[in-house]
Amino acid sequence: MNRIDDLSIISSPCAIMILESLPDEIFVEIFEYVSIQDLYRGFYSLNLRFRMIIASLTNLHGETTFERELHSLPFRFFASRITKFSMHHVDLMDLSPFSAVRSLTLYIEPNRAQCHVIRAFSHLKYLYISQRPIDHFYYSVSLPHFVFTNAYPNLYT
Repeated sequence: MNRIDDLSIISSPCAIMILESLPDEIFVEIFEYVSIQDLYRGFYSLNLRFRMIIASLTNLHGETTFERELHSLPFRFFASRITKFSMHHVDLMDLSPFSAVRSLTLYIEPNRAQCHVIRAFSHLKYLYISQRPIDHFYYSVSLPHFVFTNAYPNLYT
């Protein structure tokens, strides 16, 4: 095909109808690879069908770099359905809306107060704490709390 034919196929109404005719299950699979911010902003207001598909999603992955993202519409909308959560440089003080978290990845070492916040995750099974260089590890006050206490009985070892 030449370039003009390729463009006419892309811009034809049939191409849009093919996307619209996909079953909901395909969209559920596709949406697993889309960030919750993009999912909310790009698809939630598109039409009722997409809104219903998005409302049915569970087992979502959330990732945040800044604390203000936790208060954004996408995070508030999906909070109770996020099961895998990654946090970079975020203070962990109020994470109560994220009640379904089963896997938590922190790119900061939590202090004692934050350890208590993490304890509130009753479904938490996996906790990954990215460490700084090894010399910092020896001065950690929170890491032994995770390792040597039974404060987190649901965590897998």
